[in-house]
Amino acid sequence: TTTTTTTMFARSFTKASSKMGLRSFSSSTGGGGGGASLFVGLAGLGAAAYVYSDASQKIQAANDKMDDLQVQLSGKTNSAFVFIKPHACKGKPGKVESLVESSLQSHGIRITSKGEMLAETIDKNMHIDTHYGAIASKAVKLKPSQLNVPDKGKKQFAEMFGEKWDDVVAAGKVYNAMDGAAKLGIDGDGLNEKWSKLKRGSDLI
Repeated sequence: TTTTTTTMFARSFTKASSKMGLRSFSSSTGGGGGGASLFVGLAGLGAAAYVYSDASQKIQAANDKMDDLQVQLSGKTNSAFVFIKPHACKGKPGKVESLVESSLQSHGIRITSKGEMLAETIDKNMHIDTHYGAIASKAVKLKPSQLNVPDKGKKQFAEMFGEKWDDVVAAGKVYNAMDGAAKLGIDGDGLNEKWSKLKRGSDLI
C-alpha cells in the first residue's frame, strides 16, 4: 500500500513538474523509479511555491509603487485636506463618510488616505487653524505687532477705544485670540461666548 500510494503521488507531481519544464524520471511500482519521480515532484512543488511567492512580492511592490504615485500626483495637481465635522456624524456612523467618499469619487477625485483624528490632535497640530488660513493667521498665529493694520482701521480703533493702536500694541495691551483666551483664563468656548456679546459700532469694529 505504501509503494502504490507513493507511486501515485509521484506520478501526479511528475505531471506537474513536466508542465513547468522540469525533466522527470519514469515512475513505476518499484521503489527506485517511484522515489526518483517523488523527488522531482517535490522539486516541482518547491518551484511552484517559489513562483507563487515571487509573484506575490511583485504584486505588493506594484501596489506600493501605485500608492507612491498617487501621493506624488496629488502634490503636482490639486490636493486638499477634507474633514467631516463630528456633529455631522452623530447617530449615523459611516453614513456621512460613505456619502462624502462616493461624491468625491464620482467627480474623479482620488482619496489617498482616510481615518479618524482626535480633537486633541487637531488642536495640538493646529489643523483647523491651517485649514482656515488667513483668518487663523491673524487670530491665532500672528501677534498684534505683526499685523498690517491700515490707517483706516487704526483711526476706527482710536475712535472706539480712546487709545491709539500703535500705543496699546507697544504697551502689550492687545492680544490675539489664543493669547487673549490664555490671559482671561478661558478656553475657545468661553472666548466665543464673550465675543457673541459684543456689538458692532459699540465695542466691535
